[in-house]
Amino acid sequence: MRAALTRRHPGARGYVMIAVLWLGVALLTALAAFLSTARQDALEARAEIAAMRADMLARSGLNLAIAELGRTIAGTENGTMAASAAWPRDGEPVAIDMAEGRVEIRIEDEAGKVDLIRAPARLLSPVLVALGSSSGVDAFAAANLAQGFAGLNPMEGGRPIDLRTLLRAQGFDDRAVALAGRHLTMMNGTAKVNPKTASPLVLGAVPGLGPSDVQALMALRGTDRPLPQLGTATISLSARYGPVYTIHVRADLVGGGTARISAIVGARGLSFRGGRMRFEVLSFERGQGDVG
Repeated sequence: MRAALTRRHPGARGYVMIAVLWLGVALLTALAAFLSTARQDALEARAEIAAMRADMLARSGLNLAIAELGRTIAGTENGTMAASAAWPRDGEPVAIDMAEGRVEIRIEDEAGKVDLIRAPARLLSPVLVALGSSSGVDAFAAANLAQGFAGLNPMEGGRPIDLRTLLRAQGFDDRAVALAGRHLTMMNGTAKVNPKTASPLVLGAVPGLGPSDVQALMALRGTDRPLPQLGTATISLSARYGPVYTIHVRADLVGGGTARISAIVGARGLSFRGGRMRFEVLSFERGQGDVG
């Protein structure tokens, strides 16, 4: 008996091919999505690794700055030091090339800034007025603030009071607040400023100093020459460094990636190993922008 012939439908093969094509498209789409996700994950991982490397490079720069402070301050008398043997303490940058990249270090001597708590109104008021002029703060109001800041406790909970928060509460805008850290402090410890590390704005606010005196003092930076005769202005001046410093570090990796660190460090005394100064980190922040 002859087997019954199977009737074939011509469209069946087309349906199968279409199904296979759709399956292939779905697989390709899934593969593309997987590759895109994997690529994004790889980029994020690479960026995270670069950020960690940049942060470590910045920390290395901070350690170098602290070591330099200890090296040049240890063994000095009354906080004085040979200027020619030290990195600048007035915020001028020092660039160092390292294996991972370059670090730019700026050390600011808090003794070269006007103490918001201890400085007399005749020294503090001109600085506040100068900062307030860019913020729209009335000059009379800015001058009166000099009286209101007296008697504040510079430490709160074992950490320095945030100078930026304090000034913002008094109406200073972000630009003035950012600049204030270069001229004002609550960590000087005295009513005087160090003319060898003070900014031109601070020197210009010192009673008894004229423009020519400010220029003469700026010309002494990086030298061991003694201070000139400054008359009554010497009441507000003291060539004493530290013992508190602000250190700003910017690290740039060779392959890309940047990190910033700002730290306030204070000297704790002399160690028994080589007479090096030990420093305690009072404040540590990442990602703060540099202000010229």
